[in-house]
Amino acid sequence: HCTTPSCSPAPSRLTPGRFVASGGRLERPAVRLKRLVLLLAPVVSGAAIMGLELVGLRLLAPRFGASIYVWGGLLGAIMAALALGYLAGGALADRRPRPRWVFGLLLAAAAWVAADLLMAGVVLDGAERLGATLGPIVATAVLLGPPMIALGSVSPFVVKLEGQLSSLGVTAGRVFALSTAGSLAGTFVTAFWWVPDYGCRSTLRILLAALVALGIAGLAWPAARPSPSPWRAFPSWSPTRRSSPGASSPGSRPTTPS
Repeated sequence: HCTTPSCSPAPSRLTPGRFVASGGRLERPAVRLKRLVLLLAPVVSGAAIMGLELVGLRLLAPRFGASIYVWGGLLGAIMAALALGYLAGGALADRRPRPRWVFGLLLAAAAWVAADLLMAGVVLDGAERLGATLGPIVATAVLLGPPMIALGSVSPFVVKLEGQLSSLGVTAGRVFALSTAGSLAGTFVTAFWWVPDYGCRSTLRILLAALVALGIAGLAWPAARPSPSPWRAFPSWSPTRRSSPGASSPGSRPTTPS
């Protein structure tokens, strides 16, 4: 039996994260494509947040104007809803770290956007009776609050899921960058194209279609078979083994003093 260093196999250049991503196997193209679909969630949610915000302003303007009170009520209600979404998404991600929850949140936001198409007029009529100060806050909270909570929950979920595969700091930065890029795209496309050319209701339908398409695509993807230990394909990288340097490897003979 050869024990010299020249006889030992060359170290693999594969990284643990690629094994974790596929349950202990080399990450296949299908797995990478599924992760790409997951990373599209913060992009679409960021675009939808800004698109809904701009549409909300256009819905409020004919009844309440575009004063500082309208802007303050709109932004304050949306930021409060997003804060609740961040908190709820982080707590739920720790309990249910499953990708299907991300796409379920997108579909939940889409369902409320569809409801907005039906009840926007009734809600605005009722909010108009509350005055120019309280009315915009109530209208925004009813029409945009629930979808903002659902969309705000998406990024914490993606950070939790992707953070299991790579460095948490890098993952958080990547997810927030994708969400901000989506918000930037949603701002320009909504303000300079969709609303001027198609109007508010058609813009809501476009956002609804985008949320439904990605949500269904994510939920329809076959679920990966769970693995009891993602490190079993490469046991020499197991954190449990590295945590006890003095422990002997399985199958090795105990050394006795001569």
